[in-house]
Amino acid sequence: MPLVKKLALPTFLTAFTLLLASCASVPQREFNADWPNGQFDAARTGSVVDAPRPPLQLKWSFATEGRIIAPPAVKDGVVYLGSRDSKIYALNLADGTKRWDIQLEQGGIQGAPALTDTTMFAGKAEAYYYVYSWDRVAGTDGWSRQTGELIGRPPWVLPDETRLYTHLDPEVNAPENVQTRMAALNQSNGETIWATPIGGVPEVPPALSETLLLTASSDEKLYAFDRETGAIKWQAELTGKPASSPLVHRGRVYVSTISGALYSFELDSGKVAWRHQFPDVSLQGNLALSGQLLLVPGLKGLYTFDTDKLEPRWTFRSPQEVTAPVASRNFVYLGCANNMLYVLRIENGSAAGVYRTGGEILASPVLAGGFVLVGSSDGKLYAYEEQPPREAPRQPQQKPPPSWMQRR
Repeated sequence: MPLVKKLALPTFLTAFTLLLASCASVPQREFNADWPNGQFDAARTGSVVDAPRPPLQLKWSFATEGRIIAPPAVKDGVVYLGSRDSKIYALNLADGTKRWDIQLEQGGIQGAPALTDTTMFAGKAEAYYYVYSWDRVAGTDGWSRQTGELIGRPPWVLPDETRLYTHLDPEVNAPENVQTRMAALNQSNGETIWATPIGGVPEVPPALSETLLLTASSDEKLYAFDRETGAIKWQAELTGKPASSPLVHRGRVYVSTISGALYSFELDSGKVAWRHQFPDVSLQGNLALSGQLLLVPGLKGLYTFDTDKLEPRWTFRSPQEVTAPVASRNFVYLGCANNMLYVLRIENGSAAGVYRTGGEILASPVLAGGFVLVGSSDGKLYAYEEQPPREAPRQPQQKPPPSWMQRR
């Protein structure tokens, strides 16, 4: 009996140690909680560490009374969503239940809302154009101010810690070559801190580095403004109108043009680091960067470019127009006007999952809190999550063979 006890204890410890080792080897998921701006962050990188992996399942959907053509934003477990029914909705991320809504004038908001710890900002989508602020938690009105009245210039918004960056119409007596003014507003009251005239219209949203505001403009230029003073630090020529917002990463600024050009500029100087021309391709939509792979949307497909090897990688052909992509380390999430959400493997672009919504997907997906959020032209916001792992079927227990005593 003592011998049995001495053998049993090491056996138990070995089994327990193996169990702990197996638990420790399971990788911990690293879902980001928030998605406060279009393309995730102020640098417009469009990527996170981890996101739901296919197969996905629909967790909830929320119906508005208008088309959804811009992505939502997410902070502290709340989804902020604009719809063409001229409302902004605040929804609980966990289950899609409504917290509150705000009724706006006809047209609703331009693009995704922009969020800080306390405030939500948005620009009005129809003339006359305004920038609005609201208390992010309660949905109550803050300040608002008109940014312009010239048709086709709805204001983008992008906050930092104290300022809100947007654009304003030129002054009445401005020279003819001035088309708009890039501006920094005081977040607390909307007053102008600085306003710098430029020769084009920023038809795509801006991006931020630590010290610069980057804007691609219809005059086929990329501008870099000092965030504190509004002084133009440098400007660079583009071959064609911009197709994407600037994307800022590790001392480089990436931007694409409608004519198929993809640029990398040095952040400090604006010098061209490299340029790639996609042949016979029209590009459209914001970029995303996962690792060294740059994801570049076109009218009917997604193109990729290796920023280390400086060469194209795989291409995903789509039957209709695609949205801006977003990505994790392992997958790319892409909406399409054929009503489909595609989840692609990042190493080769093959489809890992395809999910149908009730309308065209015209706004990029959002990855937050373990969900993939997709707005559709059927007026619904869809929230997908991972399917739980299936339990392995239990094997029927086999009776042990009879002993020699039983066979007698």
